[in-house]
Amino acid sequence: MEKSREAFRTISEVAEWLNTQPQVLRLWESRISQVKPNKRAGGRRYYRPADMALLGGIKKLLHDEGITIKGVQKILREHGVKYVSSLSPAVDGSGPSEIIPSEEILTLTPKPVPRSKKSMGFRDALRETEVKAHLSAEDVEPLVARLKALQKRMEDGSEPE
Repeated sequence: MEKSREAFRTISEVAEWLNTQPQVLRLWESRISQVKPNKRAGGRRYYRPADMALLGGIKKLLHDEGITIKGVQKILREHGVKYVSSLSPAVDGSGPSEIIPSEEILTLTPKPVPRSKKSMGFRDALRETEVKAHLSAEDVEPLVARLKALQKRMEDGSEPE
C-alpha cells in the first residue's frame, strides 16, 4: 500500500527518494536552519512534503550545481525556501515539484544566482581554466594562489571578500 502524497515520511524514506544516506540529511539539518523535520519521541524525524521539496532543492544545488553549504545558505537567505524548493523533483517522482503553484515557479526559477569572480567556487574556477588548452606556469600560479585562498576561507569559515 502506497502512502498518500501528503503523508509524512521517515528519514529512511526521504534518503531513499533522494538517493543519499540518512546521515547526509542529518548533516544538512544541522547546517541549514530552514530544514526542520518534525521530531517525535526518541528523536525520530518525520518529513512533510514541503520538507522533502526543500531537501530535493538543496541536493540539486549541492550535488548537481556544485554549490557549497555556505552557498546554499546564502541562496536561501536571498531567494527563500520557495525558490530552493522549486528546484526539487516532485515528491511523488512524476516531474517538477507540485508543492509550489506553477505560476509561482515561473516567477522564481528564471532568477539566476549572481556570482562575482571573487566568490567563484572551485568547480567554476576549474571550468574557467579548462577553456585554456595549454596553461603556462604564469597562468597556473595565480590560480593555485586563488584556490589556496578559497581553501583557507572555507577552513576558517569566513565569507568571501
